[in-house]
Amino acid sequence: MAMPSVIELSAEERELVCCFAAVLEPSTSREERLLCHQKIEHFKEHSSHCCQSGFHIAGVMDPHVRHFGLQLIEHFVKYRWNTLDRTQQTEFSLQLLTFMSTCVLPAQQEVGYVKESLARVTVETAKRMWPQHWVSLFSDLQTLAQCGPTQVELVILILRRLAEDVRCCDLRDLHLTSQRRRDLSKGLEAHAEEIFAFLLQNLECPVSQFLRGTALSAVSSFVEWLDFGVVLSLNCKLLDLLYSFVGQEDLKTAACECLLVLLSRKAEVKRTADQRKKLLVLLSKEALETLWTACTHAASLGVSEKQYVFLKRVCQVLVHLGTSQLAPLWNAIPKFSTPEHFQLYLQAVLEFTKHLSPVLALTSVEVWNTFVSHSLIREDAVLLSFLPNLLTAARERLVKLGDPSLCNHISCEYSRMDFETQEEFNQFFSNYRGMFAKLIQSLVVLIPHRAAEEGLTATREMVQASSSETECSRTSLLYLQWEGYASYIDLWSNSLRTDSSTAKELDDIKEKGVAIIRLLLGHGTWDPLLLSMVFKCLQGGLNCFLDTDQLVYTFLQKIFSVLSFLGGAPSKHRLSRDVSNLRYSAATALINTCLNHSLALLPMLKDLYAQYQKMLAEDTLHYSEKCSFIESFVILSQVPPDAQLQRSQFIPQLLQEAHASLDQGLQRAVTSVECLVAYLGLDKDPTSDASYSPSHRAQLCYVAHVFQAVLKRCKPLEDKAKSTRSSSSEGGGGGGDVDPVTSPTYQHIMPLLEQFVIPFLSVIGQLYLEASSSLLSAHFQNLNQLSSLEKDIIMGRVLKARRDDLGGDELSHLQQGLSTTFEQCMQGLSHAFVVYGFKHMTQLGVMDAIVGSLFSHREGLNCLRIKCLIRNLVAPVVTSCPREHWDSALSPLLLHTCHLSFRELQSVWELVRRGQSSEEAIDSTDDHESADMEVSEEVLLEHLASSLAKEYTHFLEIICCKKEKADETGGGRG
Repeated sequence: MAMPSVIELSAEERELVCCFAAVLEPSTSREERLLCHQKIEHFKEHSSHCCQSGFHIAGVMDPHVRHFGLQLIEHFVKYRWNTLDRTQQTEFSLQLLTFMSTCVLPAQQEVGYVKESLARVTVETAKRMWPQHWVSLFSDLQTLAQCGPTQVELVILILRRLAEDVRCCDLRDLHLTSQRRRDLSKGLEAHAEEIFAFLLQNLECPVSQFLRGTALSAVSSFVEWLDFGVVLSLNCKLLDLLYSFVGQEDLKTAACECLLVLLSRKAEVKRTADQRKKLLVLLSKEALETLWTACTHAASLGVSEKQYVFLKRVCQVLVHLGTSQLAPLWNAIPKFSTPEHFQLYLQAVLEFTKHLSPVLALTSVEVWNTFVSHSLIREDAVLLSFLPNLLTAARERLVKLGDPSLCNHISCEYSRMDFETQEEFNQFFSNYRGMFAKLIQSLVVLIPHRAAEEGLTATREMVQASSSETECSRTSLLYLQWEGYASYIDLWSNSLRTDSSTAKELDDIKEKGVAIIRLLLGHGTWDPLLLSMVFKCLQGGLNCFLDTDQLVYTFLQKIFSVLSFLGGAPSKHRLSRDVSNLRYSAATALINTCLNHSLALLPMLKDLYAQYQKMLAEDTLHYSEKCSFIESFVILSQVPPDAQLQRSQFIPQLLQEAHASLDQGLQRAVTSVECLVAYLGLDKDPTSDASYSPSHRAQLCYVAHVFQAVLKRCKPLEDKAKSTRSSSSEGGGGGGDVDPVTSPTYQHIMPLLEQFVIPFLSVIGQLYLEASSSLLSAHFQNLNQLSSLEKDIIMGRVLKARRDDLGGDELSHLQQGLSTTFEQCMQGLSHAFVVYGFKHMTQLGVMDAIVGSLFSHREGLNCLRIKCLIRNLVAPVVTSCPREHWDSALSPLLLHTCHLSFRELQSVWELVRRGQSSEEAIDSTDDHESADMEVSEEVLLEHLASSLAKEYTHFLEIICCKKEKADETGGGRG
């Protein structure tokens, strides 16, 4: 046909076209573009010729102008439809059909957005007329389809959009009421068979090859909700067609997406079991080989986004075939027999589990987790034969490969197509490792012996791979493999201990566990990163296999060698971050070993103490590592009770250094704020004054840490009383209360509490007062401000763990040291009430002294310190305090804490509100740097207030629960 030209348009229509062209022209001024927009919108809303003008303009050759004309028609149908009477509406529908049959270009020439717009206008019309007032819609569409390929494509697009708008729950369509949606749904269901037959015809024998892709997308919209009987009619012709398309490069991804929609359906299994069973034809040898051949070809083309998307769709098809269809049918159908080619299916899924793309591996693991937790499938012989290879693949997937910011593995190339940032990948990997951890835990239960053999084999591989003296970093492939291996060992050993069924076979597996320990203990690497992974394994679940004194002793020697390891640093004060982390792991391993193997360590107690004294003489231990040794000896000094007096002789020697610090000036330092300032050198400039030394700060932290460590590991009096009563019951005597003075730690801890802890709580509050700033040098004037580490904690940023991360600033070191000392004093006091008893501590007036010291300078307690006070002292005391001591111990502490917390929250939220009210002033200022600083301070303050409010609310919940439990036992007060 001869298409109309712009000259044939009316003057008004030509003006509209000119306005539209001006809007698209980049050189148009802002004012002119706005004026053109206003003219177009006014014409849409008020012109009586909007619809007819739209048809005229849509007949122009230029596709952009044609699309503009169709937009005018669509706007009229959506917003001015009710201005037409019934006759005019019918005439409009006929005009629309006529336009589509005569005024469109050949299929390959008509642009896609014009065809989509025509389909959209037709569907909007149908949503207002069909089925009541446009009964012949489908016969009209069939007639339209006979006009040529373009019309066939238009009919397919119309059917697809109608299904999407009506059945795919597009609730955003405000023009479609619930009643209209029901009417349209019934109309679609009534014509479902003829619609589906039409689509299948265009899939099988299209009038033009390009129509297959359009028909595939339309079929996907229908298989999502059509009855299974219709979809799988004609002997599952749709499935045959889809599998034939998988081998065609231009259709394979669309075919897999259509299969995925079909297999994802989760209707009631019992009602649809017979129909769903037809889907298992996808487990035939021909179907699986077709899929796998296409995947092999896609993988051979290299890492490309197009082929990768196809692989992801195939993996999803296999996953939903197993999880959404096969697993439910296995339960629903009585005496369900294993599919003939189940082995081929599992092999295909296993290959995806082994794939180097983390996303593909995670997608496939859903099948395995479903199958191994299925009561029937987990007993299938075919599945059981795959479990050993699956265990190996799952262990290898624990390695953190694929960081998009790195280039150390081919997995990184896949990840760069899936993730934009490293943070996004880290969030994904957390879920990724959790899913594989769940699978490994299930496999350890199903095949415990194979899991033990896998651990031993992996240990040999890792020890051999790291036998050379290659230096590692946190991004090295070797370190990542060790980290994944350590995760497997932890999962394996912990699953053995927690699962009762495998616990019976523990004796058979113990041999392999001991072999793993011997390999790790004999590993000669001194790379701090690799050695930290060795300790992660040994101090975790493997600790249960340390069943001989010789193994325990060898492990302790390994710990001692690490605790004196400097890693090339000139002294213990200049250790690298990795070496510091390694020594921390060794100190933690020492404590855990003493907790888990205390009886085995008792015969070698003197040797351990001699080793400790040797390390003290060599001055290789940090104060925190000394405290770890003290914790260990306190643990050993309390088991068993019959030899306690012999071992308690170590306690005064262990605490000798802490008491010496008190005598050397620390006791005097906490008597007043002036003495503390002089003791810590806060009146000096550390950058220029040679007399300044941080050693006094270390002594302060050390004494607080010792106080906390000893009380943390002491057994409570109640436990000792029970053991006393138990041992004396056979002789007829009563146990009674145990005098805390008889505790081997009491006479050494109480001087620390009275001479250091209580005074420190008073003087630290006074130090943070504004009045004390005159005592400080210029370098320490911001001592009362939040340190950079505390700001990171408040804002939830990733924290760096060691001292060297504070940048060498002495102010930051001192701020962190004082905060840590305050926190450890709080923790130690809460333990002291439990260990020595509330009755004894109250009689000594400890609680009154704490209240008097803590709250004597309450202005020095900011939000962060109040939060620390609640979490580490008040909340534990509330939880452990007996009912008879509520009045004497709890009431004074709660009175001051609640009053202080509420007052601080009021003042901080008031500051936040003032900051919010001044946002406009900040936005209007020209000094953007100061404005950004004020905004960041406001955000920090709001986070700090929210943090304290959350802690205080949780604390109130603890109080209420404590009161409620007391009321239930009949001991509550009104």
